[in-house]
Amino acid sequence: MTALHAACCSHASTEVIFELVQSCPAAVMVQDKSGWTPLHFACHTALSVMEEANYTADVARILIDAEPTVVLCEDRYGNSALECFVAPFGNLVSYDWTFGGSVPAGSADGWFWSVASLLIKEASSHYFPRNFSEAHSVLLHESSQEPNYEGHHAPVMHQVALMPPSHVYDQLIPYIAAKFPGQIKKIDSAGNTALHIAAGVYSSSRICSGNPDVIRALILAYPEAAFVRNRSYQLPLTVAIESGRSWEGGVKDLLQLHPDALQLYKLQCKLYPLLLGRFAVDCAAPAQTALFKIIRSRPDLLHGCAL
Repeated sequence: MTALHAACCSHASTEVIFELVQSCPAAVMVQDKSGWTPLHFACHTALSVMEEANYTADVARILIDAEPTVVLCEDRYGNSALECFVAPFGNLVSYDWTFGGSVPAGSADGWFWSVASLLIKEASSHYFPRNFSEAHSVLLHESSQEPNYEGHHAPVMHQVALMPPSHVYDQLIPYIAAKFPGQIKKIDSAGNTALHIAAGVYSSSRICSGNPDVIRALILAYPEAAFVRNRSYQLPLTVAIESGRSWEGGVKDLLQLHPDALQLYKLQCKLYPLLLGRFAVDCAAPAQTALFKIIRSRPDLLHGCAL
């Protein structure tokens, strides 16, 4: 552990942390035996200095300004600084929902939001270039870079959707949906919801086709997004299919939620038997219900099928 680690862990003043970074910028990227950087320590202990308004955000900004890629550093268990920051809020949210208490940072300008949005935006800016299929890179790149209807860059939830799958979404997305419901419903300048963005993320390499965590978390938080069309008249399901997402990588969840979307979207004929076949072998009740709805809305799909 370096002096910078110790300073972030013990909540030294921002002046002290700034001077330590200035004297040795390389210390920002040093990881201890657990794989933690100074930013991990600053985020993990953030709750204990919550009363000091912008302290954690200021410390995070000092460290990130010195080395932006520190937000990507993972410890031995694959946890980034964002995950270290969000993890304690799982218990707070559970307490809040159970006992009707009040979780800190009750407004979009609150303490939690200032730190979380900083970490999310910095991390997504590094992941963005390699996470999109060629077919959607222009559409989604433009929608993320142009100012949205509020005059800002892409909404924070859209930034979350750009990032690799992680168990952090099990806590972060429900927390944002519960405490900042306006954020989960925002659209960008191209009319995309965060679910459109997640559906268009290229489902290969690090974002593996079998891990639809982000899509599932967004659906649970705001299922109505599955019915929203962007300015190109695309539904999230449309984007998911055209971007090459696999069945288990998001198509199944979106289709079960909105099976009528097939009636609104002209798929290539060869894709219908494929989708129907996947539903047919799935014994789960939601899949069977969705299959029934699809056939009821599109009986022509069965024409020529042997019974």
